[in-house]
Amino acid sequence: MPTSKYKIYLPESVKRSLFRDAELFEFCKHKGEVNLNSFIKTLISNYLEKHSERVERKRESIVAIIEESTGASRLAAETTSVKIMAQITGFESRRKEGNCVITLTVSGRTNDDIQYVIDTQLKGATLSQYLRNMFESYLSLPRPQREKIMFKETIETLERASKKGRLVSFRTQNAPTAVTVMPYKVVASHEESFNYLLCFDVEGRTARSYRISRICAPHILEGTHVMDESTLRELQRAEDQAPQFSFRDAQEACVRLTEEGKRKYRMIYTNRPKATFVDGDVYHFEWPLVQLEEYFKRFGEEAVILSPATSREVMREFYLRGTRAYEVCGDQEQLSPNEP
Repeated sequence: MPTSKYKIYLPESVKRSLFRDAELFEFCKHKGEVNLNSFIKTLISNYLEKHSERVERKRESIVAIIEESTGASRLAAETTSVKIMAQITGFESRRKEGNCVITLTVSGRTNDDIQYVIDTQLKGATLSQYLRNMFESYLSLPRPQREKIMFKETIETLERASKKGRLVSFRTQNAPTAVTVMPYKVVASHEESFNYLLCFDVEGRTARSYRISRICAPHILEGTHVMDESTLRELQRAEDQAPQFSFRDAQEACVRLTEEGKRKYRMIYTNRPKATFVDGDVYHFEWPLVQLEEYFKRFGEEAVILSPATSREVMREFYLRGTRAYEVCGDQEQLSPNEP
């Protein structure tokens, strides 16, 4: 299989953002290092068609403006639009400071995709300029949309199985043994972090959620499964509130917040539990207790879990251990270097 190498010049900020997505979406080598080359290859192949459409829509808008403003023929307007876009792209490339270079090694499908770009899409720009624009277009999207681009084939397989009411088998990065599930829906967390598959685990007989980026090689099976009303309600609730959590073990809880605690509750939105109702300073929840406790550990004295008693005790022990750790740390700092 032929292999090609290309030098791509990017602003340092763009490279850092691509690296961050590669890390978040877990594109890694066998030793755990981030595999930026694999990430970029997947990005090019999965986003090329949509990006080409966006570029073409922009070019068509320029053509229409030229025709309307100057009365030029369609052919003349198209020719001028190509020159304008090439000039804009080249100017933007020269204007950006702190450019760095990455060497992209490609083969197979991605090699074919890049050759297609070279043959049909550049229109006066360089390959490096075209890819930089593609990457910046990708990075302008919210993270869940970017994740859907990177795992396009996985999501298409899961959604096709869901529409047909078919079972799916797949492995995950953390568990090499395959699981068999009945897909319900692919949804994004409300914090705009990641996408999750909500489903029914046939063997475990329970509702589950899996991060899309951790699903490996999904295959549609012949079998089907009809979920009962209880499971559907649980999955619908996860879709509405927090798809990253299982709500099978959700319990009622009450938390008293100070004014500062209320401000933190509004500001700290990652994994924030959704209140069922608020009575003055007391917030009522029906939420998985472990997640509720982990969220409010960040609040200190500004949030006190009133019930259930088990969670109140968990929080009390957490802060007591923290107090003891700081007391020991303080005692050690007071010792002179020669003291034992």
